Amino acid sequence: MVKKMSLREKGVAFFPNVEKLSGNPYWPMLARELEKTGVIFCSHTPDSFNLKWLIDNRHNVKILNLHFVQQFYKSSTNIKKLIKLFLFAWYMIAARVLGYRTVFTLHNLEGTYVVQPAWMDYLGHWIAANLSDRVIVYCNEARKLLAQRYGRRKGIYYVDHPNLINHYPNRISKEAARKRLHLPDTSLTFAFFGGVRPNKGVDILIQAFLKLKNDNYRLVIAGDIFPPEAYAQSLQDMAAGDERIKLYLKPIPDDEIQVYINASDIIVLPFAKILTSGTANLAMSFARPVIVPRMGCLPELVTPDFGWLFQPDNPDCLAEVMEKAASQDVEGVGQQAFNKLSQFTPERFAQQTLIAYFENSNCLKQEN
Repeated sequence: MVKKMSLREKGVAFFPNVEKLSGNPYWPMLARELEKTGVIFCSHTPDSFNLKWLIDNRHNVKILNLHFVQQFYKSSTNIKKLIKLFLFAWYMIAARVLGYRTVFTLHNLEGTYVVQPAWMDYLGHWIAANLSDRVIVYCNEARKLLAQRYGRRKGIYYVDHPNLINHYPNRISKEAARKRLHLPDTSLTFAFFGGVRPNKGVDILIQAFLKLKNDNYRLVIAGDIFPPEAYAQSLQDMAAGDERIKLYLKPIPDDEIQVYINASDIIVLPFAKILTSGTANLAMSFARPVIVPRMGCLPELVTPDFGWLFQPDNPDCLAEVMEKAASQDVEGVGQQAFNKLSQFTPERFAQQTLIAYFENSNCLKQEN
């Protein structure tokens, strides 16, 4: 429990601003749970902090939590990017001199879309990883990768990614959901859910599914299209001719998420590149087992009792694992995954984050 904190000690600012991060439930959830403990969020943060903002807010903000960093140095020319990189490093140092505590949350080792030239993007992430006071990670593998890629080994704090149980509507039955999607009641349905872009590996999933000749299998792919749009078109071309595959390439409203997940038996997330996955948490929060690549934090989340792992970027391996999963007690595995995730509550998430923010300072006090 946090108590007896001054206004300054309570102040937290997210970069980017929490309003710009609201497309994913993670950040609003974190902000909401932290506010319950007395944390006060700075609601008017710029896209990237500058010296004037740092000076003006030094009396009411304590924590600068960087979630993504490309906004600090993206620009139209390489010269401007390089100038912004130097300014970013200088502002990180200035923030510490002015009394801020800087915290970098490592969601991924690099951006989804790498800023070119790639070495500048690497340098931007190196600055965030090494000039921050603290770094938050979600698994032990992330800690190792952080050290290997950026050389950061100290000041690392482990936080459990929260579950999304009861975050989205979950009222529709499997039968009703399948009726909505025109799926047979008796089919074994695999599903992919999430943003459709190359790093999600949906092409690998379709290739793997086409190797499965069971007429009772179905594959649902649902999610919004992200650049490059040609990728989504290539998926449609690959799936053409197999009536077992249904594509719903469109934005999915929050109240419709339940339809696609509850219609499925197994969620398959064949990422080509990933560190952490909120979608795996989402699926398990709906008591659905997952098939994921042996990559990043996923092997620590999806242990044998809660789902299945496959070698990344290998359609043959994925097809084999999908066939194996279909022969097992899918519902039982999904329930065990749900039970495991139940312990990773938003409240626990917030308390772990508070430790990363305030440990070894006078701000964090425990009730007797």
